[in-house]
Amino acid sequence: MNAAALAITLSACVSCAHAEPAQVEPPRAVRGLAAQVEVDYAPRLRARADLTPRSSVLVRVPPGQTAARKRIEFIGAVAGTFDLRDYLEREDGAPLTGLAPIPINVVSTLPANHGVDLYGSAGSWMNWRAHYRELMWGAAALWLAVPATVLVVRAARRPRPVPPPPPQAPPPTLAEQLAAALDTARTRPLTVEESGRLELLLLRYLRGDTTADAADLASVLREIRQRDETRPLVLAVERWLHASDSGEPARAHAAAALEELRRTRLSEPKVGVPA
Repeated sequence: MNAAALAITLSACVSCAHAEPAQVEPPRAVRGLAAQVEVDYAPRLRARADLTPRSSVLVRVPPGQTAARKRIEFIGAVAGTFDLRDYLEREDGAPLTGLAPIPINVVSTLPANHGVDLYGSAGSWMNWRAHYRELMWGAAALWLAVPATVLVVRAARRPRPVPPPPPQAPPPTLAEQLAAALDTARTRPLTVEESGRLELLLLRYLRGDTTADAADLASVLREIRQRDETRPLVLAVERWLHASDSGEPARAHAAAALEELRRTRLSEPKVGVPA
């Protein structure tokens, strides 16, 4: 081998001797899921007493490990690179010396700077795993709302019962009609129509026939004229209503006869007579 080749070989060996050792990738753990690492450390270890559920990393050292090889379990709550030595301490309280760094890399698919709450992001409401209770309650509410909605719709579509018409007052009796006509005759002079109606009501009342009309007036008049108890009243009313020379005496005589009829036979307590 010549001198040049020997020089190149020695230079390559020196370069390999001074090359930096390859860096080892720290263990990866998914945020919120348990992972573990093993370290060589003779003294017994435990999690630091000041760790809380809000800590970035939660550490657990299974008890009963006496060998120099220790298993450390951890859960990362925040994405990033951490040293587990910051979350460990010795059981005897002595300083944690002689323990090499224990780097871990916690990765997460949640937004950056999310915090330690795994379900506190603004977009987590779409995660059914985080809100399955709300989804279950919502489904139960919808399931119960279906029959309630059906009942409400049926009640709204059901035709409402038509209230019965208000009771109508019975038509006035013959005595009430006659009493009203006499009251009108007491307050003012009667027209021709009112006079005829008063006479017809009087004749029907004296005869006791509620169906007689103007066509039967002649037969009704003959019948009640023949009765002794009704002849004076009928004649007095005829002189008052039909006589051309009837004056105040005829009207006063008819008024007295009608007042006697009202007092003795009509049921109305206050019945007018011609004034």
